Amino acid sequence: MPTAITVPASSNTGSYAVRWNSVALATEYRLEQSVNGSAWGEIQRDGSALRNIAGAGNGTYAYRVKACNQAGCSGYSNTASIVVTLPPPTPRMVSTKRIQTATPPIRLTCNAQWTAVGGATSYELLRDGSNIAYSGPEVRVTAFGGTYCATTYQVRACNAGGCSAWSTPPMTQVLEIRDEL
Repeated sequence: MPTAITVPASSNTGSYAVRWNSVALATEYRLEQSVNGSAWGEIQRDGSALRNIAGAGNGTYAYRVKACNQAGCSGYSNTASIVVTLPPPTPRMVSTKRIQTATPPIRLTCNAQWTAVGGATSYELLRDGSNIAYSGPEVRVTAFGGTYCATTYQVRACNAGGCSAWSTPPMTQVLEIRDEL
């Protein structure tokens, strides 16, 4: 019977290989999968000792295999599991604003806001294409002074699987002049 089925511990792409050892006299292997603890289901029945998986979504995937020939099938192998954590989708910039007083002493406040996306645990705000001005869980930032002031902004969402692409196109900051802040 196959005794060593293996998968990587984790994947952030949804693509990975399930492998097991070959057994003498086996003519086929029956590979089963369980997703997030659901019932086992057969996903492959042939003579190979490998299954390439592509397009798996977020979740925990468990695998087991048995060897078969004309006389019957062995018991199941060990169970091997992998956790798939895909990076979240790209958020979208909603607004950026620089509010500045019209007369001296010049005071200003700058803010930026973006959409929340499912699966994100944090966001990174890029200003002027090269400086990460914010990294954290919020979807809106505001500060007096120049902390969040920039010409353009982009944002990306992150989680344990990695970060999304930066939002495009970069959003230009809107200037608003007021008598007072």
